[in-house]
Amino acid sequence: MRRTPRTRSIAAVAGALIGAVVLAGCGAGQITQTSDQVAAIDGANADAGPIGVRNAFFLLPENAASAVAYPRGGSAPLALVIANSGSTNDELLSVTSPIAASVEITGPRAVPAGRALVVEGEPIPSATSATPAAAPTSAPEAGTSAAPEASATPAAPTSAPVAASPSAEVLPTDAPDAAGTAKIVLSGLREDIKPGLTYEVVFTFRNAGPVRVLVPVASSQAPRTVEH
Repeated sequence: MRRTPRTRSIAAVAGALIGAVVLAGCGAGQITQTSDQVAAIDGANADAGPIGVRNAFFLLPENAASAVAYPRGGSAPLALVIANSGSTNDELLSVTSPIAASVEITGPRAVPAGRALVVEGEPIPSATSATPAAAPTSAPEAGTSAAPEASATPAAPTSAPVAASPSAEVLPTDAPDAAGTAKIVLSGLREDIKPGLTYEVVFTFRNAGPVRVLVPVASSQAPRTVEH
């Protein structure tokens, strides 16, 4: 799968947050730099003790209709970074939302002390993307004998070659302070997910407990500024 500019933005934010967690490790048990991190995309932030949910948002599919990002009954991926600035390891136990029948977590769930877990959101493929139709093969005209070389030439492949997903274009999970990459997908949506609105998602951790986040739909890749 080709890495989109929005995915690159997630990687940049993840790198910044991981660096901040390392700096905050000297002051164990306190949220320091991670509290002031500003997302490159307008995501939501929330804290529960040393655990910080940073830059949480639903990815907006590139070909989504303007009124609906993900329709009722479908699935929606989350993108975020979970940072642990404390001195005790923690673990993501579950994710729930009133707008989804179920939430699937794949990949690592551990959030070690002083490290960050990246949740990479891949847009759900659109049903409109289809395989190109095969070009019709023209039959020889009646009464005309086909030339030998024409009959010996094999027909062109009907399916266009698919570009392989570059394995190098992934989030920086091999960084020393990255705990890994997970995926979180809300399934069985009970309502449409629309740009401009926020949706409640609850992350429950073994030690930090529940963290309630009002998650928006990503609407811009431009950095935002915060006035203090």
